[in-house]
Amino acid sequence: MLMFRRLISICLLLAAAAAQERPSSAPAEPGFRISGTVVNALTGQALANTEVEVGLSQQPDVVASLVTGSDGRFHLDGLPRGKYWLVAQRTGFAQQGFEEHEGFFTGIVVGPNLDSGNLVFRLRPDASISGTLTDEAGEPVRDAQVMLFRTGVQNGRQITARRGQSQTDDLGHYRFGHLRPGQYFIAVSASPWYAQIPAQQRVESNGKVSSAGTALDRSPLDVAYPITYYSSVTDSNAAVPIVLKPGDHATADVGLIAVPALHLRISDPDADPSSPADVRLMAHVFGEVMTPTPAQSTSVDGAMEVDGVAPGQYLMSLRTYARNRTQPSARAQEVDVSDDVEINAPDQSVLTEVVGKVLLDGEQKLPPQVFLRMVNPTTGQGVGAQVSAKGDFQLSVAPGKYELAVFNVPKAIVGSLSATGARVVGSSVEISGGGSLQLNVSLTRGLGNLDGIALRDGNPKPGAMIVLVPEDPENNVSLFRRDQSDSDGTFSLRSVLPGNYTVLAIENGWDLAWQSPTVLRPYLKQGTVVEVGPGRKYDVKVKAQ
Repeated sequence: MLMFRRLISICLLLAAAAAQERPSSAPAEPGFRISGTVVNALTGQALANTEVEVGLSQQPDVVASLVTGSDGRFHLDGLPRGKYWLVAQRTGFAQQGFEEHEGFFTGIVVGPNLDSGNLVFRLRPDASISGTLTDEAGEPVRDAQVMLFRTGVQNGRQITARRGQSQTDDLGHYRFGHLRPGQYFIAVSASPWYAQIPAQQRVESNGKVSSAGTALDRSPLDVAYPITYYSSVTDSNAAVPIVLKPGDHATADVGLIAVPALHLRISDPDADPSSPADVRLMAHVFGEVMTPTPAQSTSVDGAMEVDGVAPGQYLMSLRTYARNRTQPSARAQEVDVSDDVEINAPDQSVLTEVVGKVLLDGEQKLPPQVFLRMVNPTTGQGVGAQVSAKGDFQLSVAPGKYELAVFNVPKAIVGSLSATGARVVGSSVEISGGGSLQLNVSLTRGLGNLDGIALRDGNPKPGAMIVLVPEDPENNVSLFRRDQSDSDGTFSLRSVLPGNYTVLAIENGWDLAWQSPTVLRPYLKQGTVVEVGPGRKYDVKVKAQ
């Protein structure tokens, strides 16, 4: 069951009151109860003053709520038969669903001959990471950007991905709260408050810095901070991981050391002097992850000069704003900066310009606010673009394999892709880099739905991870579907593109890299095969493994 956003509503209560005023010839079915105890998942201690809420499955509205007493007990009475979500929260404990994993949790089914009492709601205490940034003199570093990364299995893949960003206060302090257990890293991007970049600096062919054509000794205040990781290292491979368990409150202080700033001069012989341009440097953080670098770019004598750059590897993007174009033209290339240097603007960008069209079952006009996103499933990184009412979009992407998703088109998903200038495999498009391509994205509403039950030795198995695996899973990541089996072992998989699939029920499978074909292979042998047709509904039984 998916966890829904917390919304307060009295609509269902009003409907129930109205129903009581209508006469009925049949005796009313007695209401049912959901009851149990909220405990600290780490210590097992009963949690008083915990807010517990319940709502109907697939609906966001709260049907009933209460606050636990000193014994941590709760009971919600008078519920009609059905399937319900259950959430709880308390000071020091972020809102969580019952047996929650990655936003999925076990729904509670109530009705005749079903046991929905004596539940044990294990609430995980919040974890946090906080610290202070200081400079060489031990003074706090203000207004620094602190990035939080988490490494581990996320959405079925082993990746390191950004999980938050914070800014230091006047005391150089930062904090990340409401963290779940796992392994984290801290990375810092900042500028020395005292840095002074000489005006109109130039990089000559001999690599020396000059101003107005005269040799100039480098100022001791012409400095920059490289990207720095906990604990106070500038190589991401030497970054110290912070391992959090439930309730941990880790401290991660980072010291920053300024280094002489470097200066780049980007010359572009083909540039139109009347067209504005700018340069951006994106620093690599943990491989494919990148973050903007706090450097300054200016136009000097028909070239672009970038000042205040720390040594490192960057993706340099040169954007030109021509008067006859609605969008800037962008060229990019990888640069390894270790000294002052003059660079020729790239003839061809490492980025690919994607011009595309979104089609919806032959309709000529799309709903408003349609958004397209391309995601690299290996790195978790992606880019997006707004789609016009006529279905047109344009964006720039780095080389790699991408899965596509289109948002804000009700009851529709990507059905097929076609491309000129790139390779389409399954629901993926492989982009080699540079140049441009035409990409057509066809949406379909002809989808199937699966309902089922997970069984262990013939009995319903609650809390199992349910995975719908498409054929050729490596090239059809967007076609995976997941759920968590409810208290009676049932589950639902919605909006399934027609095709052949295997349904798996895996106990304790939330840490599995389930997108990996190698990891999936032993489970597929005992899965349930189903062929999904457009607009069809299916009931399946799956053996819990």
